[in-house]
Amino acid sequence: MKVADVLEEMRSLLHTRGDLLRRIERAKAEATACGALLTEAPRGTGTQSRVERAGLELADLTRELAQVEEELTVYRRKVAPLIERMPVGTARVLMRLRYVDWNSVAEVADRAGYSRQNAYRALRSAENGVASGDATT
Repeated sequence: MKVADVLEEMRSLLHTRGDLLRRIERAKAEATACGALLTEAPRGTGTQSRVERAGLELADLTRELAQVEEELTVYRRKVAPLIERMPVGTARVLMRLRYVDWNSVAEVADRAGYSRQNAYRALRSAENGVASGDATT
């Protein structure tokens, strides 16, 4: 698999991971809200089934997140050495933050002091630099 393909797959998986993390937070909030309602609600309100549904959704999302992270780990092993061979500088830091540490682009931008738009642009440039060797992994 070519480096460009690995990075494309990682971008997709990182997007999915971010979505799953947001959904997990919502499910936790729902479960917490339902739990608070459960302690104050009279019997027979159906709140228990809401708590159970939230718990099951949370378990499913957590399982899916673990699968995505397993795939990301495999790809990380392929790109981390390429990133480490990059010249020391901003591009290397951005690539490490995104593809080794799995930060969102917003987090990468914040940590690097970039706007999100400039972070996307800088990451694309760095990705092209890494992939330009067109090495296969």
